[in-house]
Amino acid sequence: MRVVLISAEASGHRLGQALATELDATHLRLDLAAVGPVETLGLVSRALRTVRDVEATVLAMGADRVVTIDAPTLNLRLAARLRRRGIRVLHWVSPQIWAWRGYRRHRIARSVDALGCLLPFEPALYRDTGLHAVFTG
Repeated sequence: MRVVLISAEASGHRLGQALATELDATHLRLDLAAVGPVETLGLVSRALRTVRDVEATVLAMGADRVVTIDAPTLNLRLAARLRRRGIRVLHWVSPQIWAWRGYRRHRIARSVDALGCLLPFEPALYRDTGLHAVFTG
């Protein structure tokens, strides 16, 4: 199985590295893709081009699974595109829907196959969406 990890900011890189270490211990083929500081892009067209470029790269790599890490503005858009291509996607680090934009939970549920939550109360927020959300800490 080929698993691709995608992060777009320093905090995601740190989480991804820890996950990569754990996954490598199970002898999966693993690729770690660091997109770069997406929050500074500033231009919508450039952000969309980045999503398309990363999507093409993931498809060329022959990924079976993708883990998108944090950076929901970029990664949830990318996740939805990959999922439509038949690639199973786990998004790690639930967006803070409990603090703002709670309506996004249904869009998140349509974009990914599973969601890793850092806070113990977050999985319950997705219960009525049908999304498999789990507390990972």
